[in-house]
Parts: sequence; C-alpha cells; structure tokens
Amino acid sequence: MTTWTTTTELLTHQKPAVEKLRRSRVGGLFMDMGTGKTRAAIDLAWLRRERIDHVVWLCPVSLKETICYEIIKHTDCGRAAIHVFTDRTTMRNLPAALWHIVGIESLSSSDRVTLAVNALVTERSFVVVDESSYIKGHDSLRTQCITLIGERARYRLILTGTPLSQGVEDLFAQMRFLSPKILGYKSFYSFAANHLVYSEDHPGLIIRSLRTDLLAKKIAPYTYQVTKDECLTLPPKLYDTRYCSLTPDQRRRYQQ
Repeated sequence: MTTWTTTTELLTHQKPAVEKLRRSRVGGLFMDMGTGKTRAAIDLAWLRRERIDHVVWLCPVSLKETICYEIIKHTDCGRAAIHVFTDRTTMRNLPAALWHIVGIESLSSSDRVTLAVNALVTERSFVVVDESSYIKGHDSLRTQCITLIGERARYRLILTGTPLSQGVEDLFAQMRFLSPKILGYKSFYSFAANHLVYSEDHPGLIIRSLRTDLLAKKIAPYTYQVTKDECLTLPPKLYDTRYCSLTPDQRRRYQQ
C-alpha cells in the first residue's frame, strides 16, 4: 500500500480501541454514533499499511460520500486515492486506488457491483463492513455474498453502534463474517440449538436467549465497545450545508 499517514490525533476513548484490535486480524468496533469508530478504523488500516494493498469499505449507500470525506479529513490521502463505486464501476475498470467505498445494498441487488468487489478482494485486502447490522440476517443473499468474498481478506473489521438490535441472534452472522472460530458454530442452526428458545405456538418466534454470558466471553477478545456516556470528551458537532437537485416528482412530494 502506497505510503500515507493520518493527520489527526485519536481521542482518548479511541486509543484503547485501536490498541486492542491491532493485535488481531479480525475485530468489531461496537461504538455509539458520534464516538468516532470511523477514525479508529482508519488508524487500524494505517497500522497494517505495509501488509495490505487497499481497503474495501462496505457501508450503506447513503454514507459513501461521508466515508470519503472522513478519509480525506483524517489522512493525507487525496480524492484520487479513493474510489467511490458508481453506476459505471465494473470489474474491468477498477482503478488502483488505496480506498474503495462500496454501497452494501448493491451487493444484493447488482451483479455488476458484486463481480467487481469479488475481483477486488484478495488476501492483501482489508475489508470493513460499516453498519454491520446490515449483515445480521444469516440467510440473506447480501450476508452470504459479503461473508464469502470477505473470507479471502487477511484483515476484516465490522463497525456498528447497535450489534444486537433485536437479540443475540443478530450476533451470529456478524461474528461469522469475522471468523466462524469466534463463536465456534458452523451453522446458525447449531448456534440456535445452544442459545435460542423458540415459541411452540408461533414458529420462528424467539422467546428466550440462553448462555449469553458464554457468548459475551467468546466475543470479548475481538471486540471493543463504548457508549457516548462513557466518553468524557467528544468534539463539538460539525454542521455543513449541502445542496442537491430534486426531480419533479421529488419536488412535488417535498412541497406536500
């Protein structure tokens, strides 16, 4: 990976996150919105810069430009070093960028994007799944696609502020993306047999979780968690004005 460096300092609560996860090839940053998990992830990429060729950053489509802005803000990488996937990106025209930013939703709706990402990820890739609750569905096409492609990458990281939006069942697919060895289950069904109790009257309805202390113990070495309340110093909010054009239909609905 071409020489580059960070240009901003880590905040107090971000330093232990980086220090903990730098020792592992895989990990999860479970940090509330506003606590700077993006900045911590960038630092982890910098620490591994000699062992990776590029970072493939998967995030919700709506956040692609925000991630690009954050990379430029916290590093000396210019816009030319960052490729944000567009409707023109294919496996045949992938640029040799240091950072590739891809919309997660596209990996379940576009063969073009899926093939391009598949061609991009190698053993020397660092794959980041931002807002990893998007891959919590263990049997969804998106989750299976990202997990299969990500297996080739030497380094894998998930970012989220809400790892368990519904219950411990959300944990399985996110940890499986990092490594099936973390939880120790090869399938969701073996995971469910050990940790979930289903309703007899309503098939598929989970009514209770089991041995959650064991799950917490298993993921502890690979995750770092912090809430806003635990952060003593956070930078002030930044406000910016962005202008965009509306289609005639959007303008009509906006007026309504």
